Amino acid sequence: MPEAHILPFPVIVGDIGGTNARFAIVPSPDSEHVRLPTQRTAAHPSVEAALLAALGEWSGPPPASALFALAGPVLGDRIPLTNCPWVIDAQAVMKALDLSAFMAVNDFEGQALAAAALPEEDWIVLREGQAVSNSPRIILGPGTGLGVGGLIELPGLWVPVPGEGGHVDMGPRTADDLALWPHLHAQVGHRISGEAILCGRGLLNLYRAVSARRRTDPRHDRSEDITRAALAGEDSIAEETIRHFVTYLGRLAGDLALVYGARGGAYITGGIAPVILPFLRDKSFIDAFDDKAPHSAWLSTIPIHIVAHESPALAGLAAYAAEPDLYAVSQAGRFWSR
Repeated sequence: MPEAHILPFPVIVGDIGGTNARFAIVPSPDSEHVRLPTQRTAAHPSVEAALLAALGEWSGPPPASALFALAGPVLGDRIPLTNCPWVIDAQAVMKALDLSAFMAVNDFEGQALAAAALPEEDWIVLREGQAVSNSPRIILGPGTGLGVGGLIELPGLWVPVPGEGGHVDMGPRTADDLALWPHLHAQVGHRISGEAILCGRGLLNLYRAVSARRRTDPRHDRSEDITRAALAGEDSIAEETIRHFVTYLGRLAGDLALVYGARGGAYITGGIAPVILPFLRDKSFIDAFDDKAPHSAWLSTIPIHIVAHESPALAGLAAYAAEPDLYAVSQAGRFWSR
């Protein structure tokens, strides 16, 4: 691939999703990144306003360039986010911060970079498995939306593979699913995608559908209240909802492992997974992941990890900024300078 443009330091890296915009400064190639205050996207009219607020407490040299992981496809220098009204305008960001360069990648490219860069202590082992060297990995994460990405390991080089796999179709498989699915259609319409049931608002859709099936009025109207009630054992409908969520997440993760041939491992990130860890540790997730005859035997050897780092995408972006030659990240149509 063409020689990469080098981002001048300091670099401000950003992980911008539907709910939060997280930023950090990478002062130099050989220094740790420094976290800046997280900004709620709803609190600011634009990314430029959020950046200026985050930098308000930064007393070091101003950033010279920016590298952002964005929750949406990067198809030009104006990038609308999937679950947020912001449009990231590369030229406007460079002008607002007086930057000489700006680069944007998909948010799950940032998560994939983290799967390559983070040490073992930043991951919780759900299954040890038997990783095969130089084999693909998958990364998926339920949060505000449902992100999906891949990571390919080559000798001396990591290749993150972006995509929008969170929007694939989901369908019923068991008699229990068939009884639930009409109620899901009533919540989300004729097409039920992964993101329609496997993210924050998806959890709420699933909970309302389970409530309707059980002919009971929903007690909760926020996803965090559903998870809290399920973990506390206070609400059987909430518990049933989380168990469906975990099973469907396992099925999708297993499907993605088949698509990628992900014998290097599966990495579950996003804001929801750490919260529902007790349910993920239940055998229903791994059973759903492995139940892919005739390939269950090799799927059952795939290591599965849950992210434990507070902001993995920032760590992945910082690693790329420091040593871009270790990562095959395309800059075509995604790098701008002035």
